Amino acid sequence: MMTGDRRQETGDKRKICRVFSCFLFLVSCLLSGGCLPGTPDYSAKPATAIDPATRRMNYWFDKPANDLVSSSDYDALWNAARQAAVDHSFTADLKDYREGRLTTLPLISKQPLELWKHDVIDPQSQLECTLSTMRRTVEFRITRRDDGTFVCEPKAVVERYVMPERRITSVVEYQEAFSTRRPAINGASDEGDALPIEYWYAVGRDPALEHAIANAMRRTLKQPT
Repeated sequence: MMTGDRRQETGDKRKICRVFSCFLFLVSCLLSGGCLPGTPDYSAKPATAIDPATRRMNYWFDKPANDLVSSSDYDALWNAARQAAVDHSFTADLKDYREGRLTTLPLISKQPLELWKHDVIDPQSQLECTLSTMRRTVEFRITRRDDGTFVCEPKAVVERYVMPERRITSVVEYQEAFSTRRPAINGASDEGDALPIEYWYAVGRDPALEHAIANAMRRTLKQPT
């Protein structure tokens, strides 16, 4: 038979369990209500309603430069731009010496353990590269001023890699769920536009990389940063 002390102890445990269950129920009710501070504005513009032009690299390359490097020697400025691109792990692609335009090949952004790469400068950009596949492309534009000197504008555009999901209608197709050789039979679309199997889209500029490249050019030109 159960003694009185043991019965009392069992009853206390049951009371504690009931109180704890009620507490968890109240907390779940509060959390399920959300954190909306006020009445939503249903007439506001959706966050996904953006200008399609922002997905293209030229849209960001045409934006004003964040840093400028000037020199009276065009050849020295051109060579400094090429050297700065190499120092930050980029490979030159388009080289138009007459027009003063130098563009690099897109470079997959470094991961934390890729210590030999120098294309990611600040911690926030490094975190973004860790969460998703990113790449960067640098463009140098050299123009002549009215006083006869030359100025170079280094610009770096960041792109994100995307592979749309596809349906798997059979068990044997699981190996091809992320294959670039298997086309999207159902024609996946986004707001009426057909999506390719994989693609890159521009997300913005990298001011930290642009400042680092400009400072590297100044060191090559022996100018103060």
